[in-house]
Amino acid sequence: MDALESLLDEVALEGLDGLSLPALWSRLETRVPPFPLPLEPYTQEFLWRALATHPGISFYEEPRERPDLQLQDRYEEIDLETGILESRRDPDPLEDVYPIHMILENKDGIQGSCRYFKERKNITNDIRTKSLQPRCTMVEAFGRWGKKLIVVASQDMRYRALIGLEGDPDLKLPDFSYCILERLGRSRWQGELQRDLHSTAFKVDAGKLHYHRKILNKNGLITMQSHVIRLPTGAQQHSILLLLNRFHVDRRSKYNILMEKLSGMLSTRNNQIETLGKLREELGLCERTFKRLYQYMLSSGLAKVVSLPLQEIHPECGPFKTKKGKGNLGPSSPGCTDGFHSSFLSSSLSHRICLLWVIPCIFSALFLCAWLRIFYIESAQEVFADESGSYFCKHLCVAVHPTSETRGVQRASSPCPFYTKATAVHYDPII
Repeated sequence: MDALESLLDEVALEGLDGLSLPALWSRLETRVPPFPLPLEPYTQEFLWRALATHPGISFYEEPRERPDLQLQDRYEEIDLETGILESRRDPDPLEDVYPIHMILENKDGIQGSCRYFKERKNITNDIRTKSLQPRCTMVEAFGRWGKKLIVVASQDMRYRALIGLEGDPDLKLPDFSYCILERLGRSRWQGELQRDLHSTAFKVDAGKLHYHRKILNKNGLITMQSHVIRLPTGAQQHSILLLLNRFHVDRRSKYNILMEKLSGMLSTRNNQIETLGKLREELGLCERTFKRLYQYMLSSGLAKVVSLPLQEIHPECGPFKTKKGKGNLGPSSPGCTDGFHSSFLSSSLSHRICLLWVIPCIFSALFLCAWLRIFYIESAQEVFADESGSYFCKHLCVAVHPTSETRGVQRASSPCPFYTKATAVHYDPII
């Protein structure tokens, strides 16, 4: 893009509000990619003549001087390690030079936001003749009107600058959606946070802004990505960063950076396999963050979790008591490998120990079951003999106390196994 195209592009991106001459030079100085010409007085006069003789450019006089344009880089304090914007001080809100004043259902097809749309005066005829010849120099124009002089591009130029060369110029957007698009164009590579748009700029409900944002996203005019800000208090604010397609930049989130780092660590391991515990320890992450990290990798197909014996990955490691690798049992002790408990029947000694421990437990369990069966049958006889069965129901089945034989019979379908068996035994005598 040459110098004249860049000049017209900057004017068009400012929207229906336009921009003053000082703001124009400021935009050209900070343009990305850089403006190809040095902004010296002779260059500024050359650019002024290009604007004055262009048929798509109009000039207006506003009732008040336009405040100076203040540009701020929201990414100057971003942490490259985490992708989180570190706000080390309370942000000072800058004066909004372009407050939202939407033009709704204009008969001439004009769309956008302009504070003095009805009050400003068209002075294009004082700037150039009908044959597109300039009537005054830049110095004369600025000396006469000062910061009240505003340069505005036509509707077609502004719309084309917003949708890009691949956009459909015949696409008709709602006025609200167009104003959002215009706001994003004015922010250039910085983009706008959805939270700031609905709470500060447009001052509307978040649901309404979300609806109009979906229109822009559906037509492929904008891009969205997550954005995290860490406040001086340590709290984090999450929002969505909106950008025009032509100004899209991948602002990597915390988890994108961690996934890249984790992928690099796995690529250096033998067979590209490593235990979850060791990876989490090397990354220095808490369990919650690490779990979310590898879940993201699983859902995106970048990795998978497999169950293997620990000694196949790290032969020097012994068995552990827990699946998380805690409690080393020693080289000669049975235990768990790679988070899965090993069998206690792996040796003759273990087999004998297991039998000595299991057999008494089996006999004890059989004796207990026989005793409980006799106890519950006797208790069930008391339940159905009279209405004093509250003790059995309250302490053994945790059910509602039966007040009649009918309610006692209906509880034969209770989920409690003992209560069901007991009532089933005494079901015929009740009838």
